[in-house]
Amino acid sequence: MNERMSGEALLTAAARGVKGGLVRLQLGQANPHWSPDGGFLALLDCTPALFARTQGKDPWFFLGAQGRRLAARKLARARRTGRIQADFPCYTPAGQLRWLRWCGVLEAPHRWRFFCLYIGRWRQVQQELEGERERRQVLLRCTDGLAFEYDGVEDVMTFCDRRPGRTGGGIWRAGGYLAALEESGCPGAAAFAAICRGKSIGPAEVRLEGRAFPGREGGWFSASGAPVEGQGGRTCVLGVLRDISAHKKETQKLRSRCCRDPMTRLYNKLSTAEAVDSYLQSPCRGESGALLLIDLDDFKGVNDRYGHQFGDAVLTEVSARLQANFRATDIVGRVGGDEFVVFMKDAAAPVVGETVERLCRLLERELPTRRGLSVRGSIGVALWPRDGATYETLFAAADRAMYEAKRAGKDRYRMAAGAPAPTLGGGAKGEVGCPLCLGRLLERATAAPTPEEGVRRVLADLGDALGAHRTYFVWRGEAPLYLWAAPGVAVGLPDGPAAPALLERADLQPYYDPAAGLLYCPDAEAAGESAPRFAALCRARGARAVLQCRVSAGERVGLLGAEVNGARRYWNKEEVALLKGAARICQLLLC
Repeated sequence: MNERMSGEALLTAAARGVKGGLVRLQLGQANPHWSPDGGFLALLDCTPALFARTQGKDPWFFLGAQGRRLAARKLARARRTGRIQADFPCYTPAGQLRWLRWCGVLEAPHRWRFFCLYIGRWRQVQQELEGERERRQVLLRCTDGLAFEYDGVEDVMTFCDRRPGRTGGGIWRAGGYLAALEESGCPGAAAFAAICRGKSIGPAEVRLEGRAFPGREGGWFSASGAPVEGQGGRTCVLGVLRDISAHKKETQKLRSRCCRDPMTRLYNKLSTAEAVDSYLQSPCRGESGALLLIDLDDFKGVNDRYGHQFGDAVLTEVSARLQANFRATDIVGRVGGDEFVVFMKDAAAPVVGETVERLCRLLERELPTRRGLSVRGSIGVALWPRDGATYETLFAAADRAMYEAKRAGKDRYRMAAGAPAPTLGGGAKGEVGCPLCLGRLLERATAAPTPEEGVRRVLADLGDALGAHRTYFVWRGEAPLYLWAAPGVAVGLPDGPAAPALLERADLQPYYDPAAGLLYCPDAEAAGESAPRFAALCRARGARAVLQCRVSAGERVGLLGAEVNGARRYWNKEEVALLKGAARICQLLLC
């Protein structure tokens, strides 16, 4: 390094406000000798006299043990090139650490000249950046999803697949990504595009496949991301795609299970009402339709004579005939023990009449499981929009027509008179759409911003539907206790470590069915002799009737319960099924 280069370096350092100084090192003598200038001495907080005195005892005093070994190796290698640049940890006489960058040139066979810069702040920033980079790498290694980086200037998406057990993982890029994403038509593509543009941080559910996920197996993902400043001041979006394909599949399976009658696989009572009302409110509905209410004639005699197992087989056969007689777009449901509802879409009155007559002939056919035996049905028909604008009014009109068919001798159908039916029950309790459907319950729960909020929605909706005073969900040995209580009702339930006491079953044998995981106690006061501990717990919180369902996920055991204060309560099958479905939803949300 010549005088001109040293002067320029010093001027540059001074202009940037960086501490710097010059020092010469003379070797080839008994002891090395340093000749520092004022800038170098300032770097070490040292006076000339103190430096000379300390150097006389130990020429390498300011380098320390680590710096001496490093300097010896660097100087030995630099003799061939005559130049050296390295970072050394140096120490002041008071023992304070100062990181210096040494830039040196060999001026003579045994004389080096160094320009030193203080780089302590720079090293601190570098260590912080390195720590941040390492934390990000640890986060990527720990996640079981995909990390992504979108460069909006180049329109390039970079994926980093960290999902376990996936072939073809690693890092890959896709150019022209936003156009490909929007052209793919994938569900949720618009929401994911908003995240990539920095207009949203998510989370958003999106299905990525094809051009939106080139060269890889697609699936459902929960996307979250945020804009960050990248290299050269360019803004990019970093985020994570969490694979929720299995969760979506399980949710769809549970939704189907909630909306279907378990024996016939037709829509159940509540989902039938929802499906019809949803169609009638849709802008894509047709101009006409019909609702058929079918009640099997004298079906109780079939059960009494041949048994309920045979009766179930007859119901299954009738369901199959209904599905064969109507279009796949029509809505077919079982709304009672031997009652069925069919809503025919885009069907005028003449077509409805022909279809119903064909259905009567179809029902009269001999059952394949018993020769000479057939079933008959009384059918009431209500036309939309003539006889009503909602499922409730159409059902009421068809119900009256069906009873007219019964009074006329059964095994026939009757059309509704044409006047709109009055409201059932004269208020909210008579409305068909008011009872809670598991499908609606699942939809509200999964739309919640967090799983915990989803559980709270389940408990609130379940409590309203069952008319309970409190509902709760808890994992054995875990906190918290998720709880809902009706307005003005005392909580009365233990939280935290005391909550697992709700799962005790030692004295509940008369009321607990281990196979079904159900506890059904309509009157806790009457349980005092056989289940004294349970009765005492209920008495302490004012509960009279208790309905609970037990669920398990691996080694975890959970409990969903509903309680009524003050009076006995007998829950019907639909309410028990609703509680069991709600328990399964809570398990799905929290696992």
